[in-house]
Amino acid sequence: MKWQFEEYPNSLVETEVTQRDQFRNDEVDLADTLIRETVQNSLDARARNGAAVTVRFAFLDGDNAPDAAFVRELFQGHLEHARAAGLAVDSLDLDHPRAIVVEDFGTRGLQGNPFVKSNDDFSDFWRRHGISHKTGDRRGRWGLGKLVFSTSSLLRAFFGLTVPADTRSPLLMGQTVLSMHELDGRQYPAHSHFSDVLISGPYKDLRVPITDTAFLERFSTVFRLRRADKPGLSLAIPFPHPDLERKRMVAAAIRHYFIPILRGQLIIEFDDLALNSDSLRECAHEYLPPGAIHDVDDLFAFVQEADAATSFFNLGARWYRDGVERAIQPEALEEMRQCFAGSSLVGVRFPMDIVRKDGTPITTEVRGFLKKPVDLSQGQDYYVRSGITVPQESKFGHRNALGLLLADDAAISEFLGDAENPAHTLWIGNAEKVQKNYRGAQERVTAIKKCLQNLHDVLAQAVEEKAEEALLDFFWTPGMGTGPRKDKGKETFPPTTPPPPETQPFRISGAPGGFTVRPGVGLTADMLPIEAAIRAAYDVDEGNPFRLWSEFDFDFAKDGDAMIAVKGGKAEATGNTIRCTVHEPGFEITVAGLDERRDLIVKVESA
Repeated sequence: MKWQFEEYPNSLVETEVTQRDQFRNDEVDLADTLIRETVQNSLDARARNGAAVTVRFAFLDGDNAPDAAFVRELFQGHLEHARAAGLAVDSLDLDHPRAIVVEDFGTRGLQGNPFVKSNDDFSDFWRRHGISHKTGDRRGRWGLGKLVFSTSSLLRAFFGLTVPADTRSPLLMGQTVLSMHELDGRQYPAHSHFSDVLISGPYKDLRVPITDTAFLERFSTVFRLRRADKPGLSLAIPFPHPDLERKRMVAAAIRHYFIPILRGQLIIEFDDLALNSDSLRECAHEYLPPGAIHDVDDLFAFVQEADAATSFFNLGARWYRDGVERAIQPEALEEMRQCFAGSSLVGVRFPMDIVRKDGTPITTEVRGFLKKPVDLSQGQDYYVRSGITVPQESKFGHRNALGLLLADDAAISEFLGDAENPAHTLWIGNAEKVQKNYRGAQERVTAIKKCLQNLHDVLAQAVEEKAEEALLDFFWTPGMGTGPRKDKGKETFPPTTPPPPETQPFRISGAPGGFTVRPGVGLTADMLPIEAAIRAAYDVDEGNPFRLWSEFDFDFAKDGDAMIAVKGGKAEATGNTIRCTVHEPGFEITVAGLDERRDLIVKVESA
């Protein structure tokens, strides 16, 4: 057993590992990525008995540190290659090693014959990079996630001991992912294994796991594993990156996996701390930094209520083409609006027919939940595919409600999995894999991404309209367009009819990322100076775009959001409104710098 560094053949094209930045950059934290990838792999390997998966993180340092002599033995033949690859080996304290141990239980381990090269879990994990055979509701798709384990080590190395459920025979291997490097005039690839090697047969030179019982027992003792003969995978990451702090990782686990934890699907342990459905609320208040998750108590109660829901409203099968509102029966829509207005849970099944490239149709669904708790401070929406949260899909912003979309069904999970980016943070309708495997993928992915916000807007619009109508009894003047409600003997005024186009004083012309307002044929010199209010908003599938405008869309008063040029007048901007006074008949007010990918609605009214 040793590190198997093999000289790079002259006949092969040189390749370099370039994907590390996907797991540690300005937007993705290494602690977050290690938590996400580790737990995701464990949920993928969940045993078929339906029991919760337990993932254990142990921090070995100080009096609990691994034995230095054994760690030096593990890295014999490795350190000179690490130096050649540019790692700061001499800055590490090899006499006082540290390590992070990650173990999962209630899982199947890495199954498959480890002494042949095949398309099974064991070969995928240890012998492939950028290739995955995960399908169905399994969460990984790109074969890149395991790169985070070597990235988490300052020596770019980790070790794994697995007990497969199908054999119960423990197997140990190690892997390092450095960079292309030269040592003693020879060139070496980035990847190498700590392993044994087959010396004969059809798989001669294949790196194979260590099975020596005495060595495995010593390894388990030094790294304080709790594996014994239980199926699963235990990883040891020596010399962990300083960003991998316990408190930061606990917070990351709560943020990324509070939903499967609250649903009873997952338990995550950090030394003697256990995150489970009973302890999660208290731990969230203790470990989450301010603002990490708003309204924790309301949100957690909402998730558990949604998980226990048995009553759903059902949408028509063509909802993703016809729109959410048209897919709901009128009586059901009214009931949904009453539930939403009354702060009750609204659960909806969104049916979806997906079609594979070979023409095979599959009927599946996602489930959506909305609730508007009293005194909610901020809207939040979460999108979950088989236990993993896809964080960059959140889009509620100004929508002051809680939303949850669950893609639990195996067929829809596989479909959305193929649409995910490598970091599992976003669904992309034109992603290569989903386009390769399905027909009409982009339309369906886009509909799923937007179904919660569209449902919210349909339900919230009625609530807001009723609130506005109630105010008309108190704030109304002739010419507003809608009179007070005809009750209590009060007078009702007819709506104001807008002037025909040929008499309009203003003319709007569109341009990429903006618009220009100029004088219309109805503007005469004797009308100057004239005051006007220009309002703009991005178009929405459902609801009133001006009501649903948010500062998260754009803010005319904020530097960098838009450029406003005024000729022949003066203007003042606030929010999505530009109030202007026009002095010259040839005036122009031009706005640029908005999102060219979104449709813009603009309205001009005389003040």
